[in-house]
Amino acid sequence: MYFPRTLIFAFLASSAAAAGVVGKPIGFAAATTGGGSAKPVYPRNLRESKTFLTDKAGLTAINFASNKSIVGVGSSGIIRGKGLRMANGAQNGIIDHVKISLIGRQHIVAGFAPSNRVTISNTEIDGSTSWSASCDKITFQGNHIHYTSPKVGGTGAGTLLHAVNNLWYDNSGHAFSIAENDNGRVVAEGNVFQKLNKPGEAGAKFMFAAPSSSANQACKSPLGHVCEVNSITGSGTLSGSATSFLNCFKGAGVMPVAASKNAASVKANAGMGKI
Repeated sequence: MYFPRTLIFAFLASSAAAAGVVGKPIGFAAATTGGGSAKPVYPRNLRESKTFLTDKAGLTAINFASNKSIVGVGSSGIIRGKGLRMANGAQNGIIDHVKISLIGRQHIVAGFAPSNRVTISNTEIDGSTSWSASCDKITFQGNHIHYTSPKVGGTGAGTLLHAVNNLWYDNSGHAFSIAENDNGRVVAEGNVFQKLNKPGEAGAKFMFAAPSSSANQACKSPLGHVCEVNSITGSGTLSGSATSFLNCFKGAGVMPVAASKNAASVKANAGMGKI
């Protein structure tokens, strides 16, 4: 995945500072400027990255403001012990090729006000620790989520979540949780679920889980492509065939690959040290 040569936050040695990335962002955050024509900056440590990202980082998370891009370049791009908080209507944000680990509860939080147009891609979310582990428009693509509990994707307050080509591995809870009567809407396609107790909670009202090649034709008009079936092995079931809300996903701007090609690709590309 490639993004404009704008504002890049990379945890790496100065020798890799010329790496950069090119191309265009995809997903709901396709309009992200990431700093416009500003030169990329390369934080030397977590403290400096917080200075670049926000004026005042909270005690429990790093506040992630609008039009910011975090791109992990090199092999040292791990955010440890702090999650990312996108609140107060933050919009047009990209998190790419980053690993977030050693978080007690929430790795990435969207807050209560709408976080409009956010793309999280090629990112590794590591839930293994020595302790327990509204109108948002979020593209969640190409991420590796492993050893988490009890849930990964909690959606509510009108959230639109497009989960595409991710790899979930070894979760004792579930991957998707849609708050009852809270209008969260999820399209999950081309994902790989391995060793998950429950990929999704039963009875979700607004969930399209790409159940079959015939049912997936419903995606063609609103999303611009036929949705890809998910791959589920050694796990519970993932159900959801609601289509009434699919028009809300117009402009999602992601072209998925088949789940059969996904696991190896995610492992090869998600997290730091890959670009």
